[in-house]
Amino acid sequence: MLRRSTIPISSIRKDNLGGIVTIIGRIMEYAPPWTERAPHKIKVNDGTGEVAVVYWAEVADKLAITPKKEEQIQVTGESMDYRGELQVKIRSANAIRHAAGKKPAKAYDHLFPQRGIPEMR
Repeated sequence: MLRRSTIPISSIRKDNLGGIVTIIGRIMEYAPPWTERAPHKIKVNDGTGEVAVVYWAEVADKLAITPKKEEQIQVTGESMDYRGELQVKIRSANAIRHAAGKKPAKAYDHLFPQRGIPEMR
């Protein structure tokens, strides 16, 4: 199985949409669907930025977690733009999980995935 490395939310931009991304961050807000056809929406922040994570009823019914404010989660989904808002679209229930103890990616981690950059002193 191919393991994806996490990226900072700040690296998701309008010029690189459409790819599959994995992020780790804290839930800042959860909004249930306002109509039958609307998605569930979770605002996730990793310290470098914030993104809306969206998913529909067929995914929500199978989720192993219940989104709670301030909870840390890991999300894998498609990066996209919907009406000017950056989003990560989830297509399966196993694409979102608890991430307690995992650290969000720093702003430069995705540039050096193998070795990282030494801490500045």
